[in-house]
Amino acid sequence: MKKWSKLVLATMLSVGTLLVSGCIENIEPEGIADLRGAKAELLRAQTALQAAQAAKVEADAALVLAQAKVQEAIAKQEEARVAYVEAEALAAQYRAEREKLINEGISTDNQLALIALENQIAAQEAAKADAERQAALAAEEFKIEMLDVLKRLEEAQLSYDQALLDIELARNTLTFEQESYLNSLLQTVKSAKAAVVEKTRNLEDATETLTKALATVDEAEAKNVAVRAQTRTIARYQAELEGLKEAQAEMEALLELDPDLTDWDAERAALEEEIAALDKEMKVLEKEREDKEAETEKAVSQLNESIDLYENTTGYLLDYDNSSDDPEDWGTGLFKKIQNPYAISEYITVPDVQIKNDVLGDFQIIGNSYAYGEEDEVIRIFDNAIMEYKYDDMYFKHYDLYWKEVSEAEIAKKESAEDYLASLERYNDAVAATKTGDYLAYFAKHEYTVDNGYPEDYDFVEEVATYNEALKAFKAGIAEYEAEEVRLTVDQIQEEEIQNAYDSELATLTAERAKGYQDAEAKYAAAEAKYDKAYYVNEAAKEKRDRAIEVAEKTADATEAEMETFEATYVEAAASDEDKTKHALYVKALADIKKARDDYQNPDPEVKTDPESIWAAAQEQWIKDQELYDYAGGYYAAESLYAGIDKSYADKKYDLDNKYAIIWAEFYAKYPNFSTEYRNEWVTRLDDLRTGLQVAVNALNGPVDNMLRPSGSFGDVEYAVNLYAYDGSDYGTLDLDIYYVPEFLTDGDELVEVVAADLVDKDYFVWKDVASQIPGELVQTANTLWYEAEVTVYFKDGTSDNCYLYADDNSEWPYVLPDYDTFVDMFEYKIPAQSEIDHIEFASGQGYLADIYMEKLDLDIDDAEDEAYYAAIPDHIKAIETAKAEFIEYVKTKNAELDALKAEIEKAVPAVIEEYKAYYAEYTAAKDKKTVLDEKLTNLEDIIETFCLKADPSNSAADLEALVEALEQAYEDAVEAVALKEDDIISAEETLQGILDGLVTALTMAQRDYEDAEAELEEAQAELEKASEELEAAIALIYGEEEIPEDPAPETPAA
Repeated sequence: MKKWSKLVLATMLSVGTLLVSGCIENIEPEGIADLRGAKAELLRAQTALQAAQAAKVEADAALVLAQAKVQEAIAKQEEARVAYVEAEALAAQYRAEREKLINEGISTDNQLALIALENQIAAQEAAKADAERQAALAAEEFKIEMLDVLKRLEEAQLSYDQALLDIELARNTLTFEQESYLNSLLQTVKSAKAAVVEKTRNLEDATETLTKALATVDEAEAKNVAVRAQTRTIARYQAELEGLKEAQAEMEALLELDPDLTDWDAERAALEEEIAALDKEMKVLEKEREDKEAETEKAVSQLNESIDLYENTTGYLLDYDNSSDDPEDWGTGLFKKIQNPYAISEYITVPDVQIKNDVLGDFQIIGNSYAYGEEDEVIRIFDNAIMEYKYDDMYFKHYDLYWKEVSEAEIAKKESAEDYLASLERYNDAVAATKTGDYLAYFAKHEYTVDNGYPEDYDFVEEVATYNEALKAFKAGIAEYEAEEVRLTVDQIQEEEIQNAYDSELATLTAERAKGYQDAEAKYAAAEAKYDKAYYVNEAAKEKRDRAIEVAEKTADATEAEMETFEATYVEAAASDEDKTKHALYVKALADIKKARDDYQNPDPEVKTDPESIWAAAQEQWIKDQELYDYAGGYYAAESLYAGIDKSYADKKYDLDNKYAIIWAEFYAKYPNFSTEYRNEWVTRLDDLRTGLQVAVNALNGPVDNMLRPSGSFGDVEYAVNLYAYDGSDYGTLDLDIYYVPEFLTDGDELVEVVAADLVDKDYFVWKDVASQIPGELVQTANTLWYEAEVTVYFKDGTSDNCYLYADDNSEWPYVLPDYDTFVDMFEYKIPAQSEIDHIEFASGQGYLADIYMEKLDLDIDDAEDEAYYAAIPDHIKAIETAKAEFIEYVKTKNAELDALKAEIEKAVPAVIEEYKAYYAEYTAAKDKKTVLDEKLTNLEDIIETFCLKADPSNSAADLEALVEALEQAYEDAVEAVALKEDDIISAEETLQGILDGLVTALTMAQRDYEDAEAELEEAQAELEKASEELEAAIALIYGEEEIPEDPAPETPAA
């Protein structure tokens, strides 16, 4: 922000210098061209003033918005400050509690509490850092908003500079009267703009101070910043006071001169030289400052390597940044109190630690490093290991004993569990069934039970007997029905012969009708062809007629209607030669047209040979032919040939049906047949027998398939009998199929009787499918107890292995299951390195017996391991404590090296900064003094220049009087400016004392200064706006060549 303001100020000063010119002789322009040039420059100046006013409106709007941003930023800063203070208080509380615990001694409980407190302290420090970040963010957002405001102010001021420059370019082309009229107004605008520049600079300074106050939440630091800022303000006021006093003395000296005898052009030149000398002094001072700054930077750069090492290792950044011209903004030269962990790029190596222990496992810290200030993280590794072993020895030993008792009780509970005992009993019964061969007794006990959905009194042998009885009754019923069928039914061969004879005669009648249809269709096609021919002949005749008419019209070069119209009004006696020629042509053409129409349609109604009459006759004949020959999709006319054909067919079929009705009546009179009641009785009886058999078949499916034997194929066994009507005719078939019959109940064609014991497959009882490893009842019950036990073994070296123990590794399996000792032998065979085992893990649900064996094995391994573990703890703790003490000494050495590096840097850098600050304070005081003095002297020069420009030999007394009045007013303003500046110093010193006494905070002071600077800027802008409007009005008068009013009373520029 500082560098931007200096750039703006330099721009304004350079333009201001251009505007200051000596007393010149004004010659009224000669010629129209010069007058037009002056008007063009004034028009540009007027446009620039209007643009400046518009930019000023935008700047005012931005200032209004900035006021809201100030309040918003202050609210955010207050929120961050409260969070910072609360976090600082909590951190202090936790540190006190930590010190108390350390003084009490490091017990196991205290160690845990210490870790918790360290975490709390770290959390509060993080909260403080976050609060500082939030405050800095709020300050940065406010700063960005203000940069936009200042940019808009700059744009407005540059527009004023352009307007003044355009006016200056036009002055040489104005008349004496015009230039005199503008000068006083122009001086007022210049003075007002200079005041705006000064107030803008004050607003920049106030903004920077407020930004710093917003970014600071540490109250002590904020107070120091405020004291330094206020001290600098006092110094600046004092330097400005010196400049004001010197300017006052200069003005007083001018007033003592005799205005009539004084060479005011020489005085103006002397002021110009004095201003130039001031500028030269400023350049010398600036060069000296740049050289001094370079010396300072060189001195600091020699420490860059050490600074980088300390910053990159510790994360504490040096509070030093010389990008600003003002050393007050460079920082303290000390390392910041808040660590920035993101700045750490160099880490401190941890010496390797390796303590061997075959029982407890090695304790090691290999290839590690830590960030500065976080050595506790490494120490915590030692402490956590020590605390863990102590805690184990004090608490877990008793817990392990308790857990052993619990585990033993849990194993005993599983060994007496109902499900386990039931599974064991079922397995033993299965083994017994294979030895005695009484498989049905096994199934009756374990499968055909109420729990599996069977009735309480279910007996499989009885179910088989029920099936056999149902099958016998079913077959007997069918045989009895078929005997009755032979006795009562007709001679089927003779019946078939009669039916065939009837079908043959009916086919003859159908063929005769089809031939009649075909003949009618042929006649229809012939009639249609004749009609189509007549249609195309008629179309050709019409085309011939139309062509003849077209040729006649073309020859006459007129339409038929045009010719008839002409002939209707034609009078031979009055006709011209041309009309007579047309008449002859039209008569011939109209005759040709009539002939063409008569050829197609003879006007004599008796003549029937013309094309039109022939076509009408063809249409009439086609209508008649359609009525006779068109089948019309079966909707033919009553008089058509099809109606006669169908009538003949219907009569002949009636006679045929009547003939064979007599033949069938004579045939069926020979046989008694089934009565309806008798047939229905047999249907009911056979259906009942089929249903009973189906139920019996279904009842054996579940108890046998996939239980007593493999599930075979299923199919339907077909049974049926023929049914007859009361008259002996076929009445269909009664299906008596038995559905979904298992193959063990058939011989391939029919159902057969079976023996219950023969339905059991003995091999299937053991293995349902050996090749596919599908277990039968015996193997399944064995597997329920144990077949595969998967144990994951974890070794002390961190590796693991999956161990699979199979019950069928025992040669007697599945008829005998291994006991626990055999299980342990199997495990030790698979895992010979028993001493290297750390622990085992397994999933339950691998079989009742397997689960019990694995839990016993796990308990035995834990017992052996626990004994060795607790015996090794004391010596291992001592070794870790020794390594911890060595690391702490190592940390002290490293920290001492960094502390020495820090002390060296913090001794050198602040000294260099303070040395430059002392010089810069002198430089700033001189610059501020010269800036004020330069402004006042420039104002004096402008007053004298105005006199020189207006000097009129015919009215010199009036001009001198105006000069003296302007000088007296400038002197009074200078006296007032000195008094005001002295008041400013007194007020600033009181504010400083208030800060030191704690009566006012840095933020409050900064906010107040900002609001004052903003109000002063708004007041100065209002004055500039008023002066600009008056100047714009004057330019409009000159541009419009209106009468110039008398010169307004000159307004002395504000101090």
